[in-house]
Amino acid sequence: MASVIEEDVIPRLVMAHRRTIAAPNGRGGPRLVEPGPTTSDVETFGQFILNNDMERALSIVDTWCANGASLEDVCAGLLQPSASLLESYCAGDAIDFADLTLGLGRLQWVLHDLERICGDDAPLCGLDRRILLAAVPAERHTFGVSMLSAVFHRAGWDVTDALLIESFESLVGMVRAESYPMVGLWVGGGCRMSGLADGIDAVRRSSINPDVKVLMAGPVFGGNPSGVATKGADAVADTAPAAVHQAERLLDRALGRH
Repeated sequence: MASVIEEDVIPRLVMAHRRTIAAPNGRGGPRLVEPGPTTSDVETFGQFILNNDMERALSIVDTWCANGASLEDVCAGLLQPSASLLESYCAGDAIDFADLTLGLGRLQWVLHDLERICGDDAPLCGLDRRILLAAVPAERHTFGVSMLSAVFHRAGWDVTDALLIESFESLVGMVRAESYPMVGLWVGGGCRMSGLADGIDAVRRSSINPDVKVLMAGPVFGGNPSGVATKGADAVADTAPAAVHQAERLLDRALGRH
């Protein structure tokens, strides 16, 4: 049911509200004026998303874009916190799972709209910048992986999206079949961390690339990432843009660049 809502219902809902807005500035343009979206902004935006008030939700996005925000800024400062907010509502029984799925689906199509207006991705930067992305098996929605995919594409990475996986066996099969320098895992705020260490170890042992790096990203790593167990990953990041930074750092280190 969740996949039907995300892949069929949401596109038809949001298409009614598609619009053309000024594209955010590129990497060389002005950045979002500090501070970025406040907690109040995120809560207001989240309510608009829940109520399917897409016109007002998109107007908030337009405002930040007009202030110089990039796609990466909007992902880290507005979309990801809003997704975490909706998940907290569901965990506290303020909304049900169907409401959460619809809300995350609307966020997904805001992201698609941003990708459309942000222009071309950076040119692909070589075979070493190749990454396999998936949500950890406990995750039930694709929005986090979609954000990861969008920002990695924008940074010139060759991305393979596995999206949702039933178990780590699916990833094991993929890294056995093809050589990936890096595997990225999205860990949502409500995901259980149990089993991740064994799954990551299985990916490493099975990969035909003996030097494969594993990166985990998600809101669970916010605040004090050093205080969260990495479960055998090479690096962790709390946002999608931070994940790209960590991936670049790992790759530079692997290639002997500092």
